[in-house]
Amino acid sequence: MHWIWTRLDRGRRRLGLDRNNLRRGIDRLQWALATALLMLFFAVAPTAATAIADRVYVSGLRTELREAATRHQVDASIVGPGASPRSSPGNTSRPTVRMRWPAPDGSHRTGDVPLRSQAVSGARQRIWVDRSGAVTVQPRRHVQTIGDAIYAAAGTATGVGTLLLMAYGLLRRHCDRRRAELWESEWAHLDRGRAI
Repeated sequence: MHWIWTRLDRGRRRLGLDRNNLRRGIDRLQWALATALLMLFFAVAPTAATAIADRVYVSGLRTELREAATRHQVDASIVGPGASPRSSPGNTSRPTVRMRWPAPDGSHRTGDVPLRSQAVSGARQRIWVDRSGAVTVQPRRHVQTIGDAIYAAAGTATGVGTLLLMAYGLLRRHCDRRRAELWESEWAHLDRGRAI
């Protein structure tokens, strides 16, 4: 149990929370301003992160609802090979197949669609189409909305923390300069005292 108190006492002294006569006013000022910046982080970061995450989440929900209302799956038939491979995310080419599917107005549409699995002419595949019958991507999923909100919150908290750390870095640099000036002044005073 004694080692816990020893560690706490050592941590307290490292943070400048002791009555050490060797600590200067600049040391106490730096500690007080660092504590104020830390308190500012705990006051601002959660509030800002929550506000930004809420906006991103609401925007994502709107997108989910809009895309769910305007996109639906249809059964498409493969009618032949596609014209050329399509680029997908990551700059990889995926082979395409020519497909035919019913449009919402009752007409039939034909176009090239990326191939998802081995397919032969006449095989069926489910695809997503918009109101006009054009091929589109799957509607936004709720897990994407949650993920975006989490990333936005983490990014906001990181941004606030980074700004405050930069402010502390500038403060520390100024305090270090002032400490060096004080040391020089005291060394000069000691040298004058020895000369007498």
